[in-house]
Amino acid sequence: MNAPRNDDRPEWSTSMNEPTSEKVWRLADYRHWIDVPIRFNDMDRQGHANNAVYATLFEMGRVDIFYGPNGAVDTDSSFLSLREITIRFERELAWPDVVKVGTLISSLGTSSIVMQQVIVSASEVAATARVVNVLVSRSNRRSCPLSDKLRLALSAYQG
Repeated sequence: MNAPRNDDRPEWSTSMNEPTSEKVWRLADYRHWIDVPIRFNDMDRQGHANNAVYATLFEMGRVDIFYGPNGAVDTDSSFLSLREITIRFERELAWPDVVKVGTLISSLGTSSIVMQQVIVSASEVAATARVVNVLVSRSNRRSCPLSDKLRLALSAYQG
């Protein structure tokens, strides 16, 4: 049995000390930031934001880069499809709060974009994610190469 804890953090929050083979990104490495409010309806029965909300927050950071006012994706001929997402939960989020979602591009493949993302609340990391998106042609619904124009636009977000 584990020794009693002297604080009220949930047990899962201690996982942040586990070793990892992934590169550790500093907050200063993230090239794009947006502020997102936690809504009352994001809360679940346990009194914190539901785990699915974290995925939505990460999506909002990506969508702002790809399709926002300075969107990089040519939506007439292609779209980005989520291929993979791995979320590491570090601490709870709760309403009311406004979190910061940071995004950087860690690599560009032939048709894929690998991103690292972070959610920060009250100056503490609440979650991190590794995301792979694939560019898909609207005409045949298959992966297609990233254009030089898209690569140039995304280079501003590379870490």
